Amino acid sequence: MYATAADMLERYTATELAQLADDPDTALVTGALLKATVAGGDVSGWTPEEQAAAVAAVAVIDSRLQDASDLVDGYLQSRYALPLATVPKILEHYACDLARHLLYRGNAPDHITDRQAAVMKALEKINSGAVNLGLATSNEPAPRSGGPESSSPGRIFTRDTLKDY
Repeated sequence: MYATAADMLERYTATELAQLADDPDTALVTGALLKATVAGGDVSGWTPEEQAAAVAAVAVIDSRLQDASDLVDGYLQSRYALPLATVPKILEHYACDLARHLLYRGNAPDHITDRQAAVMKALEKINSGAVNLGLATSNEPAPRSGGPESSSPGRIFTRDTLKDY
């Protein structure tokens, strides 16, 4: 993955992430509990139900981050050998922005949807080669279409070899 739940907490508020990742029917996870859970801190001040809900919320965030990373990989795989040996920081930002958008479950505010659209445009530019991540590109041949292929040695009978006949 290109980002972690801790990376998400550095970029966005814990309250927002807790509200998005928690089960809306129970709403047991607070921003403070989410931070403590992600950091592996002391959560003994919360009930076992709240602790379980926080673990589930972190799993939701991790799942969206994996979805975002898979999407990024889909755009990178035609230009770079995956997994990347070194990961540019911008890919962490892209993964966080995409995961945040996914956490909204189709109800993202306009500014978050705009950011997601900008990330998608950037990924398309990376895919097309208009933007380079500064990494060595893949030297793999282009994937084959799966159609029939043939190969043969050079022509035996040519105009020159048959000119006397």
